[in-house]
Amino acid sequence: MSPANTVKLEAREIFSVSLPSDLRVAVQQAHRDWDAAGNTARLWARDASLWTNGDEGKWLGWLDIVDQQLRDLSKFKALAAEIEEDGFTHFLLLGTDGASVAAGIFRQTFGPQKGSPELLVLQSTEPAQLRSVRSKIDPSRTLFCVSSTSETTLESGAYVQYFFEETKEAVGDEAGHHFIAVAAPGSRLEALAGELGFRYVYPGSAGLRGCYSAFSDFAMVPHAAAGLDTETLLERAKLMADASKSSHSNKNPGVSLGLVLGTAAVKFGRDKITLISSPSIHALGAWLEQLMAESTGKEGRGLIPIDREPITDPENYGDDRVFAYVTYSNDTDREIEKHVAALESARQPVIRIVLENLDDIAQAMFQWQVATVVAASILRINPYHQPDAEATDAAVGEAISAFETHGALHAETPVFEQDGIKLFADPA
Repeated sequence: MSPANTVKLEAREIFSVSLPSDLRVAVQQAHRDWDAAGNTARLWARDASLWTNGDEGKWLGWLDIVDQQLRDLSKFKALAAEIEEDGFTHFLLLGTDGASVAAGIFRQTFGPQKGSPELLVLQSTEPAQLRSVRSKIDPSRTLFCVSSTSETTLESGAYVQYFFEETKEAVGDEAGHHFIAVAAPGSRLEALAGELGFRYVYPGSAGLRGCYSAFSDFAMVPHAAAGLDTETLLERAKLMADASKSSHSNKNPGVSLGLVLGTAAVKFGRDKITLISSPSIHALGAWLEQLMAESTGKEGRGLIPIDREPITDPENYGDDRVFAYVTYSNDTDREIEKHVAALESARQPVIRIVLENLDDIAQAMFQWQVATVVAASILRINPYHQPDAEATDAAVGEAISAFETHGALHAETPVFEQDGIKLFADPA
């Protein structure tokens, strides 16, 4: 086992890797190749040839979003002040994608703030979940935020239809004052918010998708509304964003992490990324899981994130793993530490990321965003290509248009019918 390689930020060690010697040699070569090609500069220049030379360049707006948000902090402070003045007890985010997952991570990590509404997140139109959330709120004292990065997401309309009617019953014509939206410009949600007189409509930033929207209004509006310190969170993210511009990859936390993940997967078949989080930041794994899965799981290759798997002894694992341990420095879990140390001693690849305070969760998120696209470059896949999601959006758009034109959805024919049961599927 090689000694751990480390990367520092603000003169403290935040990221280290302990690798078996063969993987360590391959990663060192990956660093040399990456730097020789000037790939970090190409990343920040949004050079699509770093991946597949497709549409990657148009989806890299997240690289600059932290700086943009820090220049526009007044909108978050104004919203938080209004919410406090109006006495809302709950802020209910009605979302559909990775940005909503980020808001949920903030909710679970930081918890309710005194004097601010409790942040709740609903990401499903499944009736039982909807009823569960509805039972926790009083619509007359709730501010609803409908959020979607898509132009045609069906769930957004369903959310509005249900909760707007519930709120209208409680407060009458003031219902619109209880709603805000974060919507893609020109989207159906933006138009609907205007029709119903929403309090605010925040424009979703172009060039963002899924978990790469974590520092955009899709997640920062709920963060601020819950009374959290959005300025500090963004400042911590900026430290990582600035560090991730370094042309020396061994000093670049995001690139270094991505080179380990990509090289381990391509050269050694270690494509299972086991996520281990200490108790205070346990929720982070869900967001990391979605980030890696949606970005790299395509074309028959990718990274397979595994979150919340019970950690066990080294002999129970094969040689297809990389272990990523993200820990908050104030947490002391000797059992986890013992297992992680045993994995290192057993020559398993182990990544350690240490957060000094809870707001440093923003650093970890930006680091993993960079790492994921770097790994995608090594895998030679487009991290933003979502063929199934795009096909679904197109089909939903067509269905909605047909319904608006004809007053009914296209009739489907079951492939099998018996005893009152109908089975629907495509011809294949």
